[in-house]
Amino acid sequence: MNFNALKVVLVHDWLNGMRGGEKVLEQLCLLFPQAPIFSLHGELEKISDLIKKHPIHFSWIQKIPFKAQWYRYYLPLYPYAIRAFDFSGFDLVISTSHCAAKNVRVPASIPHICYCFSPMRYLWTLQDEYFGKNKFKKALLYFPIKWLKQWDRQGAKRVTHFLTISKTIQERIRQCYGLEAQLIYPPTEMSFMPQRPKKNYFLILSALVPYKRIDLAIRASNQKQFPLKIAGSGPLLSELKKIAGPQVEFLGWVSEEQKLELLKNAQALIFPGLEDFGIVPLEAMSVATPIVGFGRGGLTETVTHLHTGVFFQEQTVTSLISAIQTLEQNDFPIENFRKTLERFAPEKFRSEFQRTVEEMGKTTPFQKTLTEP
Repeated sequence: MNFNALKVVLVHDWLNGMRGGEKVLEQLCLLFPQAPIFSLHGELEKISDLIKKHPIHFSWIQKIPFKAQWYRYYLPLYPYAIRAFDFSGFDLVISTSHCAAKNVRVPASIPHICYCFSPMRYLWTLQDEYFGKNKFKKALLYFPIKWLKQWDRQGAKRVTHFLTISKTIQERIRQCYGLEAQLIYPPTEMSFMPQRPKKNYFLILSALVPYKRIDLAIRASNQKQFPLKIAGSGPLLSELKKIAGPQVEFLGWVSEEQKLELLKNAQALIFPGLEDFGIVPLEAMSVATPIVGFGRGGLTETVTHLHTGVFFQEQTVTSLISAIQTLEQNDFPIENFRKTLERFAPEKFRSEFQRTVEEMGKTTPFQKTLTEP
């Protein structure tokens, strides 16, 4: 089977950092080294050399001013920008999406695989967190959101085959789109390091957006007076700084090398939001750093209570502090992390993804391309 003969195009929502979605995209770049990448917009200085080796095509959103700070507010423009891409001449479209990439217009003769990180959170599950609870604002947004939901659902139904990151998102796709998705756990690099004494700080490594609940960690740090480092950027930065005590340090965007050093030395990674899956906790475990996380959602598929971390069951400061105290009373041997991460090896992800494409090739229009000459 001539897998490399496929003319594949990769579609990604936006390229403005190296978070979990971009780690998945890197693995697809390895699988399809000749594939061009199409994306709504991006900041090339913030993505990896592996991704930048591919031809990258941005939509006209890239030309709009202030997109780095305000791109979430351009959401109503995304349906128009994403449909402008032309994928005729390709054998297969692969989108990696939590927003608009899955809604690309693909010719009926070309199959489209979507690796879905989540249905759009702003529309389906986290409206209050993103747009607030103000009645006037909700009334103002009612019809735009209704229209975007309809557009999003119609786009999802044009996808040939859905893949997704966790059982949590499998269920969400079922609820939002009425569709089934195949589970393939996302990859994480396993750069195991010898265990060494941790430094006296806790770490948040996250986009600064509402559903991440970073405010809980800050308030816990204020109350318990433990050092907290926060690496990441986002629209809540100024608001979070206002509530932070002197022991909270905001680091902004950090490089991959800086991120690894922060994870290696942290006493624990704090993960207080309701997560779809969470690549960062796996990256923390790869350097033997335990997790203090909210015990709901996709995090429960990667972290084991008192084995690789500690869960708290309510999104309150009291519950989080109690979990930190439990963590400080327990040990977490490196072997616990090693066994957990075997399920999320990058080579396993690539193997499962390739097998999925080959299975599709038995019944889809690119069957001849996949057959040995």
